[in-house]
This record gives sequence, structure tokens and C-alpha cells, in this order.
Amino acid sequence: MRTSTPPVRSEGRTHITVKRCCERCNRELGDATEAELDAAVNGEPLPSVADECGCLIASLAVLTVADHQDDTILPKTLPGGASEGQCTCGETYRVAAGSTFAQALQAHQVQAVHDTLRRNR
Repeated sequence: MRTSTPPVRSEGRTHITVKRCCERCNRELGDATEAELDAAVNGEPLPSVADECGCLIASLAVLTVADHQDDTILPKTLPGGASEGQCTCGETYRVAAGSTFAQALQAHQVQAVHDTLRRNR
């Protein structure tokens, strides 16, 4: 986690510290590092901070959930009161007796997000 030095007012002047923002979402992350300042002064590209920001992971999660929606037309009833749902990704997910399709789909989406994040690390 970066420090974020607030402006300091002394002798009628305000001293500020250069801040670094994410290149993907423009969220302020805190004080720029020496290496980032050196790169900027030398006209070099700044290193990516999307991983530090977390916005890349969040966008992957949102896109993954968007790709995994319920596509069940007629639920298939299984022995013991369970059912099966169909996801738009083509996978079938199990709906335990006493659970709802929404709960089962959410569990499938969470697993899909974990799998996506593992593949993209």
C-alpha cells in the first residue's frame, strides 16, 4: 500500500507530493515512487499499476459473471429432490434440494471467477 502524503502548507506556500493514478481506471493510488518519477522525467513509459490497483481483477470478475447466466428452460429434476440448471457457458450446475436456482448459479459464478483469476495471474 502506497503512502499518500497530504499537501503541506508552510511559509505561505503549499508543498505537494506527486500522486500516481492507475492507467486503466484513473483511480489515485498514492504517492509516486522514485522509479516512476525517474521514468516520467526521462520520457519513458510508466510501469503498469493495474495489478496494484485491483481494477483489472475486478473487471475480469464482472466480465466472467456476465458470461455465466442462467439459461435453464425446463429444469431437470434429479433423485432426492435436486435439480439441474444450465449456464450460458454450457455447463450444467446442480441445484441441491432446498436451494434455489439463484443460489446454485451464484456458486457456479463464484467458481468461474476463481478459475478466471487463476488463469490470468
